[in-house]
Amino acid sequence: MIREKPVRAQPGSAAGASRGKPFAVSSAISFFFLLISFMAPEGLQAGAGRTAMNFLRINASPRSLAMGETGAGLADDSMSAMYLNPAGLARLRYPEASFSYNLLYEDISLQHLSYAHPTRRWGAFGFSGTVLQVEKFDGYDNSGLRVGDVAALDFAIKPVYARRLAGPSEDQGQGLFVGAAAKYARSELDTVSAGAVMADAGALFVRSLGRGTFGIGGSAMSVGRGPDFGGERDKPATVYGLGLSYGAYFFGDPFTLAADVKMPVYDEFSYAAGLEYGVKRILFVRGGFISHQSLGAGWRVGLGIKAKFLQVDYALSEHGKMGMGHLMGVSVRFGEPIETTPHLTPGQEKAAGLIRRARALIQDSRHYEAALSLDEALTLDPNNKEALRLLRQVRDALERSR
Repeated sequence: MIREKPVRAQPGSAAGASRGKPFAVSSAISFFFLLISFMAPEGLQAGAGRTAMNFLRINASPRSLAMGETGAGLADDSMSAMYLNPAGLARLRYPEASFSYNLLYEDISLQHLSYAHPTRRWGAFGFSGTVLQVEKFDGYDNSGLRVGDVAALDFAIKPVYARRLAGPSEDQGQGLFVGAAAKYARSELDTVSAGAVMADAGALFVRSLGRGTFGIGGSAMSVGRGPDFGGERDKPATVYGLGLSYGAYFFGDPFTLAADVKMPVYDEFSYAAGLEYGVKRILFVRGGFISHQSLGAGWRVGLGIKAKFLQVDYALSEHGKMGMGHLMGVSVRFGEPIETTPHLTPGQEKAAGLIRRARALIQDSRHYEAALSLDEALTLDPNNKEALRLLRQVRDALERSR
């Protein structure tokens, strides 16, 4: 069981933004800053007492951890959504099962297991379980005499639901998403134990911006009453978050930037930033940094490998005098993708993605690779007029370069 003395948080700062169209980025920024202010009227004024169940703040997503623990404005994989913003669960296209193992410090580890299931009409459903294990250690009484081994265990389970409220019909991955979860957490230390019921909630807005995709999200995690240890009720490990992300293609490969502000109720604010670059959409290189936080600040790095329906991720995190933390994760996708737009088949949907990639390649003057993407798109959707038009444009460019 992890407990901490609270640190009085300094008042946070936030800045709004300006004009826009329907679903405009500036309106979304203003909305989410207002959302965070509404969700945490007291949370940003730390009070006396202590927090319990701080294991709920430990990030079990290797991808997010390697990117500096960012993701409130991204959350497009199941583990990041479970830990940073439940709204992101509605962005999934495939049913997905994930498992991660986090070796935090010597004799302390955290395991996470989750399953997410998106549907065509009813949003996305998910479930996760987390266990923090501490190997038995020596116990002593008030006089300093050893009284035997002491066991400690923390665990949490939660069902999650998310859905898209609005957005463009041609792209299910964009629009306004909301999500929520109810969780039960329990801490056990030797003969003392206590449980608590809490909730998570989040919102996420994603839209095209320039040559890429912009995202902004806000979340409130572990909101509720803390556990009662024998008449003494501790405060919950509540964290409010705000995140931004931007993803685009760089030399034909996906490149993502993300930044978060984390606002624990009884701890200092922390600021995080990270990036991810996917080499040929197979090998993903990640790095990031998170500022002062009691659970360990510093640099994070990691790698990810995607192969069809299997993804393996690793993250290495710095924890000051406590040493380095190692987090491994595996995700498996199942079945066919959900029909992201009612009028497109899965083949046409995949062709649309190849066409978007071809546009980015054309802008980088990588015409031969763009032609290959368009040929593949036309194999899936032979009558796609946009693919035919772009292919003619690419062939003309290749002819002129000879």
